Amino acid sequence: MSPFWIRLRHLGATTIALSVFLMVGFDQSAVRAGHPALQMWKLPPAPPAPADNETTAARVELGKMLFFDTRLSGDGTISCATCHNPLYGWADGLPTAVGIGGEVLGRASPAIVNSAYNSIQMWDGREPSLESQALGPMKAPSEMHTDFDRVTRWLGETPGYVKAFAAA
Repeated sequence: MSPFWIRLRHLGATTIALSVFLMVGFDQSAVRAGHPALQMWKLPPAPPAPADNETTAARVELGKMLFFDTRLSGDGTISCATCHNPLYGWADGLPTAVGIGGEVLGRASPAIVNSAYNSIQMWDGREPSLESQALGPMKAPSEMHTDFDRVTRWLGETPGYVKAFAAA
């Protein structure tokens, strides 16, 4: 796939629909499910994972625990799921996000559905991987403001997490 099409894949549903129409000359039959012109947009059967971090049931379960745990934030009030809530399509439904202490942030929380397939992360593309992206909001003083020394000690002392990390 050419670099042009790779970039285009990240521009959203409207662009996708328009590009399909342009590729097939506005052939209405091309927008039917299963049409060969649509196959380039088909996602692989499983999300990509780093070579050193294959997906397992235990790792997925640990990820869920961490994602929904407010105790990972600096004041224990917000989690990743606060801004990426499954009830709001994995976003928060707000014009701009709200961080720790109720601080209104400068950008919206993006929906994270299928974000494992993104070749870049964050609104401005500053993170190359989902793994590196996850630390950004935790480090940001206005977002989660995580104290990593405290959280690391706490995770190592909490029986449920000790067991989950060992299984993962």
